[in-house]
Amino acid sequence: MSRMEGEVARAMAEGDAAALAAGFAPDALLFVDRHSGPIVGREAIAAHLGALLDEVRAAGGALTWRALGEPRVAVHHDLILDSGVAVTTVTLPDGSVHEERTNELVVWQLIGNEWLIVRQMSNRADREPAH
Repeated sequence: MSRMEGEVARAMAEGDAAALAAGFAPDALLFVDRHSGPIVGREAIAAHLGALLDEVRAAGGALTWRALGEPRVAVHHDLILDSGVAVTTVTLPDGSVHEERTNELVVWQLIGNEWLIVRQMSNRADREPAH
């Protein structure tokens, strides 16, 4: 998992949406905050991630991503369930820093001889708790 997290961090820092999307299965589903439903398929996921990366680049910013702590990992035959908290940081040219923590649930599946993401769900971790 650490190697895979390192690849995500590198691709985010380099603004490489294609490399980020390459880790997803062709028919993967990505569930993100502020989206009415899942983003379906590797190509749509690449477009979504590319738009986010382009927005940061257009503002002259730099983007970093890192996992916080150790992920909780469970292996079930050809599936890996990986959950934890991640931090995405955008640093703008004026020195301002915007940080967002997200709860992450990633389902990996062994397809052929490659582990690919088949489902990923993210939601903001810094919200006020519901009462």
